[in-house]
Amino acid sequence: MTAPAPDDTPFSSRLRAFIVTYHEVVEAINEDPDRQQACLDATKLTTALRGQYEDASHQRAIIATEVVDSSNMKLSGLARLLGISKQRANQIVKIGRSLI
Repeated sequence: MTAPAPDDTPFSSRLRAFIVTYHEVVEAINEDPDRQQACLDATKLTTALRGQYEDASHQRAIIATEVVDSSNMKLSGLARLLGISKQRANQIVKIGRSLI
């Protein structure tokens, strides 16, 4: 069995669905004729997305730390993998260690 193409993974299909849903929510906000309600809904969306962003950042930090620890990867290798600076990779691993 061959590995699925990068755009044909369970993750990528769920991410596409998440993005589609996000755009549908924004469309519903923009179409609401009650602009006060639309403003409240946009605030709820912002709060929800802020929480999702924090959760995703923590998830990345934990997994990055696991990758470094399990494979003896150097921070420079993690930095290359993630396309970030070595300093940022170090920050992510520090956060990951604090969460594990």
